[in-house]
Amino acid sequence: YVMWLCLFFAMGILTACPLAEKSVIFTVTGAALAFLAVCLCKRKFVFTLFLCLAFAVGMYAMNTDSKKNNMFEPFTGTGRIICGVVRDSYKSGDYTVSHIQTELVEYKKINAVIKLYVKGGTLYDYGDRIYAVGSLQIPEKPRYPGEADYRAYNYSRAVYASCFADSSEVILTDKSDNSFSLERFGSMARRKIKEEINLMLPSREAGILTALMLGDKSGVSDEFKDIGSKVGIYHTMATSGLHISILLTFFGLLIGKVVSCRRAAALMNIALLILFYTVIGYSPSISRAVIMSILMCVSYMTYSKADSFTSLAISAGVILAFRPYALFDVGFLLSFASTLGILIIYKKFSGLVKIKIFSALLMSVSALLGTGALTAFYFGRVTLLGTLSNMLIVPLAELILPLGYISAAAAMVVFPLGDFISYAVYP
Repeated sequence: YVMWLCLFFAMGILTACPLAEKSVIFTVTGAALAFLAVCLCKRKFVFTLFLCLAFAVGMYAMNTDSKKNNMFEPFTGTGRIICGVVRDSYKSGDYTVSHIQTELVEYKKINAVIKLYVKGGTLYDYGDRIYAVGSLQIPEKPRYPGEADYRAYNYSRAVYASCFADSSEVILTDKSDNSFSLERFGSMARRKIKEEINLMLPSREAGILTALMLGDKSGVSDEFKDIGSKVGIYHTMATSGLHISILLTFFGLLIGKVVSCRRAAALMNIALLILFYTVIGYSPSISRAVIMSILMCVSYMTYSKADSFTSLAISAGVILAFRPYALFDVGFLLSFASTLGILIIYKKFSGLVKIKIFSALLMSVSALLGTGALTAFYFGRVTLLGTLSNMLIVPLAELILPLGYISAAAAMVVFPLGDFISYAVYP
């Protein structure tokens, strides 16, 4: 029942979304009406009512969120004045990219998020208040099939416009008061981890490790990205359920050795998940993995059996409730498709496979079958080699990720110790 409710909630979002094609909207609406008719014929009146309610709530959520799409449209162009508060700031090539929670745009009150690109600019702290004059642009839809849809990507992360300015056109008007918040902690921790990695490793290896640990691919060369995509390992450089499962397994085992109480261990794992979530970031794929893992910990605490399909549906519903546009994010779709492939195919046939290496191969194939159609649609190719390359890469990632986090954390306290541990990561 939860899965059907979440599905109708997603269908309501899709129907009301301005990014969706009309043919898709008509198809989804028709399918929803057909299913409701079947439910009514079977006299499931209460269930039908709840499905209609879920569909309506989905439409309402999308309509409410889509109003922000047009907030910046009257202000597009050059010489636009923006005042706001920094929520995150990082280097990307020659640019400093800052997420700005706007307060004023052309002296009109607008509360939304934009990306500020400053060539050669300095990094700002979370909570800094800035004044900028630049070129304001709203994301454009893809011009041809197969082109990356940055509009959907930005909308799914609640970013509704971009501003490009020179360093001389950006003024820091007020420094952060350094008050504590989880969001501030996550922003500062990401920056500190990246700084320590760049000090410990050469630039090429540092870029790859930063991508693996934080999903920040700004330090990875285009050549390596292309190679990773062709051999099917590019997904390891996007934070996902793989990262959460590795980190939870590694650190969860340590917690289990130290803490004997079942509920205390589960609570510590939940705290660990929230900590990783704030540091790694709030991408839809990592949100899905964190929510499902927290539900698993709760079931472990309450001595109940966790249902993976229900957990998957709940995680989708929670993400879409806060970020309706995530439904159009490729990472969100691939994350759920690969999980569904594993739940449907791997769980069904895993009992027949007794050898560990073949079990890993079956899991890889299951994920590939789950994401094959989406990969072909969005990227124009399906990487069959990925089933084999992942059998080599995933075990390495199980070592690299925990050691990477341990070395970065140690370097923050005693740099030579972290530097020494990083020698195990470098190969």
